[in-house]
Amino acid sequence: MNGVIVYDFKTKKCINKALLSEDAKNKVIDSLNRLGLSAFMYGLEKDTLMTYYDRITSSAMQDFIDERVQNYGKKFTRLDDLRAASSDIIYFCCLDCKENIERLYSEISDIEGLRVEKYPDIYSKDQSWYMEIFSEKASKKSALEYLKAYCGFDYVVCFGDNLNDLPMYEASDKKIAMRNANDAVKAKADEIILSLIHI
Repeated sequence: MNGVIVYDFKTKKCINKALLSEDAKNKVIDSLNRLGLSAFMYGLEKDTLMTYYDRITSSAMQDFIDERVQNYGKKFTRLDDLRAASSDIIYFCCLDCKENIERLYSEISDIEGLRVEKYPDIYSKDQSWYMEIFSEKASKKSALEYLKAYCGFDYVVCFGDNLNDLPMYEASDKKIAMRNANDAVKAKADEIILSLIHI
């Protein structure tokens, strides 16, 4: 999730996390409501990741839910109002057409404390775009640097396919891209390998 959390599977605890402020969270929700859009909102409840949404506004959102429920047993909680979530909020993910993503970006890109990433979904059948909204303190680069120090790693190999992987590349020793990766990611890679199969 772009370095928002670092989770230790052995202890089942988040060992590093970047929460969104209440003010930033509410401003994002206000913008979504004003534009008639929706997003998946992620929170932590005692180190358990929760995923909330209030409505499905695009086929990409429904595909996102279907894939994760069917293939990975993930749970999604529908709320009438996203503000009703009791979790510490860490992240929003919006999937929609490029026009709606750009509209939302222009509304929220200046909100203090936020980092906003937007890019085309290279796996989408209908040319959807992603927007990820999270704390300005988080990035894949910062999470990787934290992990390197925490685990004492001397050498890290990273695999990337889309624009949000570029910060992670900056902190890695070897950069590998999939053949179907974004061109900018392939240009920064040390090696290009076969594409991942996406079902």
